[in-house]
Amino acid sequence: MALNDREQIRDNINKSKRILIITKRDPSGDSLGSMLALYLILNKMEKDVTVVSHGTPNILYKFLPYFHQITNELASTKDFIISLDISNTQVGEFSYKIEGNKLNIYIEPKQGKFGEKDVSASPAKPKYDLIIALNCADFAYMGRLYEENTDFFYETPVINIDHRADNENYGNINLVDLTATSTAEILYELTKDWGSNLIDEDIATCLLTGIIADTDSFQNQQTTPKSLQIAAELINAGADQQKIVQNLYRTKELATLKLWGRLLARIKQDKKFRLVWTLADLPDFQKTASSPRELSGVAEELISTSPEAEVILILARTAPGKIKGLIYTTKNESAAKLANLFDGSGNERSATFEFAKDNLIEVEKEVIDTLRACRSGKTKPDQD
Repeated sequence: MALNDREQIRDNINKSKRILIITKRDPSGDSLGSMLALYLILNKMEKDVTVVSHGTPNILYKFLPYFHQITNELASTKDFIISLDISNTQVGEFSYKIEGNKLNIYIEPKQGKFGEKDVSASPAKPKYDLIIALNCADFAYMGRLYEENTDFFYETPVINIDHRADNENYGNINLVDLTATSTAEILYELTKDWGSNLIDEDIATCLLTGIIADTDSFQNQQTTPKSLQIAAELINAGADQQKIVQNLYRTKELATLKLWGRLLARIKQDKKFRLVWTLADLPDFQKTASSPRELSGVAEELISTSPEAEVILILARTAPGKIKGLIYTTKNESAAKLANLFDGSGNERSATFEFAKDNLIEVEKEVIDTLRACRSGKTKPDQD
């Protein structure tokens, strides 16, 4: 009898020794919680595990167990082996030297000599037996980690776990559950039968963090009876709900609060098209000693305080000649679809795009006009 997707995932993990866990660039709370939960689970299964994402993880989640294990660099996925046959001639001293564009290796035989026929070269086997991708709609979501290691991703088995409708099912095994509120919820159901004592307090805290982050602490429309039941089971398993809520919603750095104050003071609204937006410029970050990573918190505040809005937008000049757009949607609209109007990408509820421009006001007009046209059913904004 053929194995189903969940059984295939367990089978592939059992067969693998070295496993890479990867997620989308600029990982969300669900991504970080899920990665660390799976890292801890696989460690219990005595696997050699690496967790990596493109971009610096949001320090808001530094309270998570083993947060420091997440790296944004993927070590060389393959070594190159130069072999020397020493069956007839033993090696004495050896050294190497880089001369111009060449690496020269000097080997002194103890007796006799080495010849060209004694030397061979070959690529080593990949350093990882298996890749587990979490919250990645496609390979492009992994950013430069994929771009710089394309062959590796096609040569190594990939397990793709996600809950978004725009997932392209690119893995060798795909577990994409559109009914789940988060990838953390999928992982809980996937792994709870792998061992009765597998989910401990740290793992439960990581998984509950992912669920709370993606449901806005069970306040948004993605919340389901199933997610509440799983949350209760995780709390029963030792998840520290108070610690999660304290760090995500009750503890803010002074710099973050100052940034929020500046941006919330300049909110704009279009009631007809249910748009709410605000702007951030370089002086906002400089004067508050904050960073663009803290913009997601502003978006969450706009969502919670603007119940009538269906599209929330933040436009931020993050560097000279670079303006970043963040789009969040609450219902009746796909954030990814809207970001695609500006060659951006994302998922159903959040997406990003960039402009190689420096005039924030001009970009604001272009983006808002385009969004109004899209939501009115036009293909492009009216021309002045």
